[in-house]
Amino acid sequence: MAIQTLTFNRLSDLVLVEDDNQVKTQRKAITLNLSSAELVKLGQVVFRAKGTDPTVVYNKVSASGNLVATNEFAIVIGNGLEYKESFNAPTSGFATTAAVAITNGLGAAVILRNTLPDALLTAAGLTAGNIATLKLLLENQGIFFATDL
Repeated sequence: MAIQTLTFNRLSDLVLVEDDNQVKTQRKAITLNLSSAELVKLGQVVFRAKGTDPTVVYNKVSASGNLVATNEFAIVIGNGLEYKESFNAPTSGFATTAAVAITNGLGAAVILRNTLPDALLTAAGLTAGNIATLKLLLENQGIFFATDL
């Protein structure tokens, strides 16, 4: 029998520590503003301008100009109903795609593994320096990364 290498993208591949007592403060239903019926993957980092209106949509982080302290960030972990490794935006209405994301770790511990979002960010054209800046911005929101894994 040949040895096969299997690759999985589970939620535990992204989230290392999440205090279950405070999940309601960390995971939120959000709306994504996508440009087409595209694939959204586990760990996709999204942003919107900071503010008090909870209906403002999130956009994919796609340029270093998105990485500013006046934006808030979230990490997508599923579609509007459940955890998903990946999901396709609908062919119509993709500008208002429902998703579930980790939006903050305030009031509880959220520690993410250090690797999974990096591949998505590098594919989006961000440099290692940009990724370091984004991780600092996420840490300011209470979302930390385990750098020794």
